[in-house]
Amino acid sequence: MRYFQFTLGPVQSFVAQARRTRDFWAGSFLLSYLTGQAMLAVLKHSEGEIVFPAIRDTGGNIIDPLLKALAVGQEGKLSRFPIVGSIPNRFLAQVPDDFKGQCCVEAVNKAWQAIAEQIWEKYVAPVAGRGCGTEEIWNRQVKNFWEMSWVFGEDADLLDRRKNWRSHIPPEEPGDKCTLMGNWQELSSYMRIGDKGRQRRFWEKLGDKTPGEDLRNDERLCSIALIKRLFPHVLTGRAVVYYPSTPYLAAVPWLSGIISDPAKHETARRLVGSAHPKMLGHENSAAFFNKNDLDAELGKFFDLDGNCFFQSTLENDNLWPNDVSKECRRHMAELLEQFKTEADPFYALLIMDGDRIGSLLDQEDKRVDISRALSNFSGRVEGIISGHQGVTVYAGGDDVLALLPMDKALEAAAVLRDCYTKCFTTVGIKATISAAIVYAHHHAPLRQIIGKAHQVLDEEAKEKTGRDALAVAVWKTGGTVINWSVPWEVRHAGDDKVSVIEKVNSLAGQYGSKQLSNSWLYGIRRLLGNSRGNYFELPEKIDIPKLLAADLARNREMDISIKKAEELAQDLLSICLSQRRNSAGEVVVNKKAFSLDGALFIKFLATKGVAL
Repeated sequence: MRYFQFTLGPVQSFVAQARRTRDFWAGSFLLSYLTGQAMLAVLKHSEGEIVFPAIRDTGGNIIDPLLKALAVGQEGKLSRFPIVGSIPNRFLAQVPDDFKGQCCVEAVNKAWQAIAEQIWEKYVAPVAGRGCGTEEIWNRQVKNFWEMSWVFGEDADLLDRRKNWRSHIPPEEPGDKCTLMGNWQELSSYMRIGDKGRQRRFWEKLGDKTPGEDLRNDERLCSIALIKRLFPHVLTGRAVVYYPSTPYLAAVPWLSGIISDPAKHETARRLVGSAHPKMLGHENSAAFFNKNDLDAELGKFFDLDGNCFFQSTLENDNLWPNDVSKECRRHMAELLEQFKTEADPFYALLIMDGDRIGSLLDQEDKRVDISRALSNFSGRVEGIISGHQGVTVYAGGDDVLALLPMDKALEAAAVLRDCYTKCFTTVGIKATISAAIVYAHHHAPLRQIIGKAHQVLDEEAKEKTGRDALAVAVWKTGGTVINWSVPWEVRHAGDDKVSVIEKVNSLAGQYGSKQLSNSWLYGIRRLLGNSRGNYFELPEKIDIPKLLAADLARNREMDISIKKAEELAQDLLSICLSQRRNSAGEVVVNKKAFSLDGALFIKFLATKGVAL
């Protein structure tokens, strides 16, 4: 017997190239689905077994829900399949000496080709004749997309070293490029300069073949992006065809208030009655709300397109099909005003990643325990996220991707962190996990938010703050306005350590909407002078708590006593002073580096971003 390692990619670029939340989910799910096919190729060998991740219980039964569904042969429609990707894109297996690694590559290619063929036959083939070499482009791209590497050996870095050989080099792509995956040629092969009319007609005809609004008027896709967009229709059930949009996620807290306030139910029914049919049935509200006590008409309100809940999106002609008239949208905007409250425009993208998992896996005698701890954790993620009114995009091994309402993200991250550490403690191993949360305006391009989340996790939570940390960013329509990172526990009042989540929530509840005025916050910038990055270098021999308290107390907008101002100043310092973990994992405070972003984040949470 010997060790076999396999990986499938690209990962981050494939997942991040998303225009809609369903694209985001689709990329993650496809990677899990296809890696599962490679795992099955190992398991079909009488002596092959997956070592990492853990896929079986002590009785030998497969426990990963997606792999279990694949193993029992439920091909075709996956309506009974789990819809959350739970299989990592790489695995470690024990195989006999005669095992051929190429069989995993062949299994992935076979499953991928089967998906591609269904989409080609159902949607693309009927209009391919209107393109210029469309079938040739399709076959070239489908054949050459996936990067697969495998090695025999147990060194944890062996597979990474193999990937550095770069034996998979995609072909050069000519012509106009895909609007979703910019390195790949769009399928019509016509150039916008010279053949814009024929290009437009090709995509109009393809759009007529695809369901609903799956192709917008300004989208020209390559085969990979089109498969990502359409495969839910050929491979999964209805639950994933309608995936919650970013406007819907932002509106969830407001919608929860509508459900619990009977006085607003009649207005909600009138809004449904005024909606165009193409506005209905676009969201899977069952993922967020229990509607058992609602009548059918009121229930439809919660399945309206998320863009129906914001004045700005109802007014935006580019977001609606031509047959959804301005008059209809204007009337709906007037009805929205009758609710007397507005939906807040921000949602949250949460990404989490275990710290130094590779180093842990180097300990061969602990691999089984580590694998079981990760399997236990990933099996609990979806329940935790749904319990916080969110949707899980991916939960496999030590990785988590999820979308949440902004008011639930911090708590969900804290619960997941506790769950992760407890799963490892159960098997006698100390392990930590880091998280990044990007609070994004629903207008912001999703692919930029995904890229920002990875950057914040890698550069802020892990590298800058020393891992076992939380990093947050706030992205308004013009870009990032807050970047802040801290260990999960921060030092306060000497050596006392407190949960950063508890500290942030406490400060937002006590001070955020009133005491932290914009004039004082930005006045601090002038008071402290120049900064390096996000941090001000505090002057020597100045009592910063007293300086902040004095400035607080004399600010007319604050209306605060000097005693209360001193308490607030001390509280703010616990999250505004630079804190990071050293190599021993201890929290170290730099009392000469002060960032306003911690205070601005408190203000953002307290005001839902309105006053920032």
